[in-house]
Amino acid sequence: MNVLIVEDDVSLTSVYKSMFRDKMFNLRFAINGIDGLEKIEEETPDVVLLDILMPKMNGIAMLKKIRKDKILKDLPVIITTNLDSRNTEEEVRKLGISSFFVKASTSSHDIVDAVKKFAYGRLQEN
Repeated sequence: MNVLIVEDDVSLTSVYKSMFRDKMFNLRFAINGIDGLEKIEEETPDVVLLDILMPKMNGIAMLKKIRKDKILKDLPVIITTNLDSRNTEEEVRKLGISSFFVKASTSSHDIVDAVKKFAYGRLQEN
């Protein structure tokens, strides 16, 4: 399963690497939305784990571009953020996300389980 993790926090990227280490995932990383879209063009992942607050292009802007693309519009996107805001969650849910997690109050197991769920679901569709 191919997972694209779009996250600008280097220490959190290391956490994600260890979280998925023993799983059957091919991980790729991007540090902002621009980099993330370029990685998607190179190879479409089975699921995207997307942070919201990033430099150059934030996660919401990236998500909007994904949803406007006819090929990518159904790509599973899981939002991870420290923005614990009902307005933010409502905005991204309207854009069609698969899951929403507030990093500070979510276990790594919940994130791994969500990635598995949506990646396996996408593989079964294809």
